[in-house]
Amino acid sequence: MLNENHEAQLPSWSIHLLNWVLPEALKEPIIGDLSEGFHARAIKNTQQAHQWYFNQVIKTTFHYLLKTKGRLFMFLFSLAVFVGVVVMAMFMGGEITDFINIPSLIIVVPPAIIFAKSVASTLTIKDALIITFGFKTTEDINTLKEAHRIIDVLGNSAMWMGWIGVVLGAVAIGANIEKEFFADVIGPATAVCLLTLLYAMLIKAVCYVGCTKLRGELER
Repeated sequence: MLNENHEAQLPSWSIHLLNWVLPEALKEPIIGDLSEGFHARAIKNTQQAHQWYFNQVIKTTFHYLLKTKGRLFMFLFSLAVFVGVVVMAMFMGGEITDFINIPSLIIVVPPAIIFAKSVASTLTIKDALIITFGFKTTEDINTLKEAHRIIDVLGNSAMWMGWIGVVLGAVAIGANIEKEFFADVIGPATAVCLLTLLYAMLIKAVCYVGCTKLRGELER
């Protein structure tokens, strides 16, 4: 009964953290040893047991973090640099609102999501993104292959819709080439034309890096 009470007092976040960071073969023995050490100390002093357990969890996490999640951190770091450079370029090029265009987003994002959803069988797009960005780990080959397929279709579909948006913008410009309407049409049409391709390229770049990461995991 005493052990069950102490078991309930183990912080749930620590179990999730250890399961995320530890190699598969070491999860059960390390978590078991830490739990046993906590129970043994909790009999004498619960507060000291919690302090000891917390210190051990943090030490274990930092010890294995780069070994098991090094690729994930490099992936997230590359995405952060990518987003930072793009946002900096937007600020340098003018107002950030100049790069926001709702029609362009509608042309690119919903069709890409629908196309990606159409190839999913056992995984949702959300699950594929979670696996790709490393918030959930799996060693199942079929799951990794399906996640790769979904992200690949998402990126390629976005790219195709971006080029379609370019054509739509060019048609809008060409259809309203009259002098009296040119000034009113060229701005919105050019925004759809160029920003659609910009959004598509941004999505494609992220998906490309994600697919490369998944291919690396499949080849391990």
